[in-house]
Amino acid sequence: MSAIFSECRKYRYRLDRHIGEGPPATFLLHNPSTAGEVANDRTSRRGIGLAQRLGFGRMIFVNPWAFIATKPRDLWLADDPVGPLNDDFIKHANAIKAAGFLDVWTTLPPSGAKDAMRERVAYIASIALGEG
Repeated sequence: MSAIFSECRKYRYRLDRHIGEGPPATFLLHNPSTAGEVANDRTSRRGIGLAQRLGFGRMIFVNPWAFIATKPRDLWLADDPVGPLNDDFIKHANAIKAAGFLDVWTTLPPSGAKDAMRERVAYIASIALGEG
């Protein structure tokens, strides 16, 4: 089990769980919640279960927005919801993927942030395609 946080611990850039034999599965979720180096949360437990059922040996979580928030709406109150090193960790996770990125987030931003979200999602897609 491992997790990579910013020095201030306001951002979680990556969450890893070794769950057995097999290739890694990278999940692109909305934003991090409470899982860390040694503790899982509801979302990480669900991800572990899905990765195991699909035959993966490692689960990696990355997020377009690295600011830690238990409620996605709190994310939009942060001065920098993305986090200063987040894109580097997304690019690295994309480089080690085996079976593809699994995009599983469904949360929508408040109406004033929809354009910013569209731009961010387009940029993340360019990373996944190796263009970013």
